[in-house]
Amino acid sequence: MSMTLHNSPFFELFDGLNRQLSRGNNLFDTMVKSSGLDIVPPVDLIEKDDVFMLHASVPGAVPSNITIDFDRSNNELKIAGTVPETNIEEEDKDTHKYYREIKTGSFERTVRFGKDTIDEDGISAKYNNGVLEVLVPKVKPAAPESKVRRIQIGGIEEDSSKESA
Repeated sequence: MSMTLHNSPFFELFDGLNRQLSRGNNLFDTMVKSSGLDIVPPVDLIEKDDVFMLHASVPGAVPSNITIDFDRSNNELKIAGTVPETNIEEEDKDTHKYYREIKTGSFERTVRFGKDTIDEDGISAKYNNGVLEVLVPKVKPAAPESKVRRIQIGGIEEDSSKESA
């Protein structure tokens, strides 16, 4: 006895789940596009003793189309840019696109840091294999001051008789 996949309970369960996920993705895409952005790149923010490391996944972006700004008034680092359209051309009438999942368009992400924690002059960035890495160094803490201060006594003359002995 053979059963077609389309009539199986497994297929119906999988198909229903797939439709629900598609609705969720469409809702998310609608929210993102209504905010004026086409892409929300995923980021990782890693803190070490002396630096924050921000990794943003922006495959297809061209480094010259990416801007990185640090706003010292509110300690925010903003990355923004565009991912250009891919050149997928239909060669003839028999060619059809079934999926268009590669996101193109504008993107932006903002990360806020604590007050007076960032050495803004030391911020650097590099782009490799679709990942933007931004190194955000922390301000080096000032050397702790001694809590004890010795006070010199002024106006005392040395006894000259001790020096001649």
